[in-house]
Amino acid sequence: MVNLKLDAKEFYDVCCNKTHKLPRLALMLSRVLLDGKACVSKEIIEDIDKENNKMSFRVLEGDLVKHHYKSFKFLLHAVPKKKGGCMVRWTMEYEKINENTPDPHTMMQLVVDVSKQKIETEFPIKADAKEFYDVFCNKTHQVAKAWPDIVKSVVIHEGEWGTERSIISWNYVYDGKACVAKEIIEDIDKEDNKMSFRVLEGDLLNHYKSFKFLLHVVPKKEGGSMVHWTIEYEKINDNTSDPHTLLQLVVDMSKQIEAHLLKK
Repeated sequence: MVNLKLDAKEFYDVCCNKTHKLPRLALMLSRVLLDGKACVSKEIIEDIDKENNKMSFRVLEGDLVKHHYKSFKFLLHAVPKKKGGCMVRWTMEYEKINENTPDPHTMMQLVVDVSKQKIETEFPIKADAKEFYDVFCNKTHQVAKAWPDIVKSVVIHEGEWGTERSIISWNYVYDGKACVAKEIIEDIDKEDNKMSFRVLEGDLLNHYKSFKFLLHVVPKKEGGSMVHWTIEYEKINDNTSDPHTLLQLVVDMSKQIEAHLLKK
């Protein structure tokens, strides 16, 4: 079950009538399930129940039924909540080609991610993983020193730097406009260099019902790190674009911090 702030009818309408708005599905399948190979899935819409926000897709052709499963079917049910938003239930019915075929847990996670609306990127840096992570976790105010043209200030309002539930605000420039984002640090895992920021107030929430940044920094054996940024979001409406330019801004910011650390 996925808990969304989006209206049940709106979410169901995208899956039922505007499926072309989910172009990331094939791309993510290739990366998560089939080792980077481009994949195709040809499906038939078997059942549609618009009154109850239900539908099902059965895979006819493609990599799923060619390499892994004899049959594969997705079932969707979006249930409205009394206080707004909806609960989305995804079910997968499948028959494996043989016992060596794994259960499609990564596929289920993919469908959940698509439901939530999520974009991500990963790239290498030369900076040490702990040092890079330390800037975002414990010394977030230093981001303004690393990229003063774009990040004007990062200020703490509640709690302490490097602690969960602390609240900070960013003053930054985005698309040439002065913007503000007030965020809460939801999760911190210093051992694995992971953390997440959820936006509470600010310009982003003029376009999105929810917005969250997730960071994971992985050290490389040969030195340097891999930086993985994820943005999870829910749009206010279909006219809101996916935040690809904001994801690029986060990448650019990371590169500025890398340069700042390498100067030391």
